[in-house]
Amino acid sequence: MNKAWLCIATISLLACGPSQYSERYVERSDDAIVGGTTFVGLPAVGTLIYSGNQHCTATLIGSRTLLTAAHCVDGVNPAARKFGIGPSLSTLEAIIDVASVSPHPDSHAQTISTDLATIELSSDAPVAPMPVANSLTEENVGDDFLFVGYGLSNGFQGVGAGTKRAVWIELKQLGETQFGYADVGKNPCNGDSGGPAFIEQNGELLVAGVTSYGDAYCTQYGVDTRVDTYLDFIGQNQTAPSPQQGN
Repeated sequence: MNKAWLCIATISLLACGPSQYSERYVERSDDAIVGGTTFVGLPAVGTLIYSGNQHCTATLIGSRTLLTAAHCVDGVNPAARKFGIGPSLSTLEAIIDVASVSPHPDSHAQTISTDLATIELSSDAPVAPMPVANSLTEENVGDDFLFVGYGLSNGFQGVGAGTKRAVWIELKQLGETQFGYADVGKNPCNGDSGGPAFIEQNGELLVAGVTSYGDAYCTQYGVDTRVDTYLDFIGQNQTAPSPQQGN
C-alpha cells in the first residue's frame, strides 16, 4: 500500500553522515529517538503549519520561496497555512504567512506524479536558503542522501510528529522524474512529505529530492521527486503556473 506522507518525520536517525563536512550543518540535542537523536540543523528546512498543526515539511530555496510536494498544497487555502522555522512545532523561532502556492501543472493527486510545488511567503525568511542540485546521474546510485522532516518517528504507533529529525539513506534507484530508496527501519514518514533529500557535492549540501510517498508504516521504502528534472519550474521562470492567492 502506498500513501502520501502528509504528517511525520523519520523512523530512525544516524549519528553521523558520510563525511566530517556534514557536522557543520548537523547540530543535535540529547533527546534520544529510534536509532539516533533529534536534528536542529539546516534552519532552511521548516514545517508547514495548517490550522495550527504540523502538516508537511518544506525547504527555503529563495528569500521567500519554498519547495515542497504538490500533494501538500492540494485543496488547502494558502491563507490558512504558515511556514515555521525551528527545531519543533512547540519551539519555533519564526512563523511566516504564506502568500501563494504553485503546484506543478502536471501534478496528479491520485497517482502522486510530478509531486512538486513552490510556495511564496509574505515576507523574507530570516535564514539563508539552500542551494539546489542541478544534476543527478546513475553514478549517484549507492550514495547516501540526507532526509530531513518533521513527521512521525514511528509509523506503527503514529507518534513523534512535530519534531525535526534527519536520516541518511542510500539511493537505490534513479528514474527520470523520481528516485527510490529502501533501507528497512530508516525512512521518511507522514509529515515528512515535501521535505528535502540532500546530496553532498563538492563539500556542500544540495536539495536533490522532495519527499513524496512510501509504504504504509514507513519501514520498507520511499520515493522522492527529482529536483533536477524540474529546474525551470522551481526557478520560477515565466512559464511557471499562476499562483493560488490567499483570500
